[in-house]
Amino acid sequence: MRIVVLLDRWQPRGGGLERYLGEVLPALASRHDLFLVARDAGRATPPGFTAVDASSRLPLPRPWRDLADARALARAARCLRPDAVLSLRSIPLAGACWQPHTPPAEELRRARGRARPRLRDRILEDLEERSLAAAGTLLALSPRLAASFRARRPGLETLLLPPPVLVPVAPALRPLAQRPRRFLWCGRDARLKGAEVALAWFRELAPESGARLEMWSRSRSHLERALRRPAASLEPEGVVLRGWDPAFPAALEDAEVLLHPTRADACSLVCLEAAARGLAVLTTPANGLAALLGEPWLAVVPPGRPGAAAEGLRRLQGGREDLGDRGRREAQEAFRERFAPETHLERLEPILTHP
Repeated sequence: MRIVVLLDRWQPRGGGLERYLGEVLPALASRHDLFLVARDAGRATPPGFTAVDASSRLPLPRPWRDLADARALARAARCLRPDAVLSLRSIPLAGACWQPHTPPAEELRRARGRARPRLRDRILEDLEERSLAAAGTLLALSPRLAASFRARRPGLETLLLPPPVLVPVAPALRPLAQRPRRFLWCGRDARLKGAEVALAWFRELAPESGARLEMWSRSRSHLERALRRPAASLEPEGVVLRGWDPAFPAALEDAEVLLHPTRADACSLVCLEAAARGLAVLTTPANGLAALLGEPWLAVVPPGRPGAAAEGLRRLQGGREDLGDRGRREAQEAFRERFAPETHLERLEPILTHP
């Protein structure tokens, strides 16, 4: 079969979406012809894909460039006469299997504090609405995402397909110390992913000296603006601010707790990968992963409630202790099978090949 994967722009050094496209989907190439249709598709094209570099090429500012690119990308996909199209972004194409990797645009706008849409918001939200209207099937990464889109188009076939985990899974859940010493937080958009709340949680969970919180974002200056504090003033508290460097995956090896007080998340890959390595994850109800993965991996913490983070961590500590060594091994083995890339592909391939 000829399968087109449709993306707005291919960025080889991007985040979770690019890793998914570059590390998981190429396994289909042994049985199908894969085409990547995207702006810059020819730059370090993922293995197994034929690149089709398509975009408007007009020097337009956003969001007009998004609209022009969407038309050019859809046109290029149709010219390939594919048997199936997997669209990973808001690109209206009749009959496409659409797999949105972000929450609905209106939800994101409100999470960022904009109650009234600006012109750019209206254009991007309309593009998403037209993508939803054109889609033949919607693949939802989480129950929360499925419910959001199903409410807007009740007749659309909506299937739940959680993302795979792309880091090694620890052989057993770690028992948690009563006083964890190393905490992590990670998010390109520091405000949307709750950097300021994460700092408050850290202070609640580790008031004594000696604990450490490492925070990754698009840049140190971006984090400083979100936290309204210079990096140097936070260092005495054990808080280290970092840019988007490659050290985060290694930090998962010996950290104990991931703080992720997000305002909106389709299904956080950061949290999924932390859970895979055995960290305790504290997050909010706005994280789609919370409906897929609960205790003893993840605790949902209502933002703004004093003591809630400490209560959530105590629940995770107690739950892991109650499991015992054997129970922690069995729990992690079930996690590995549920979120393995092979499990994901076994479900995805029939959806694409038998529409």
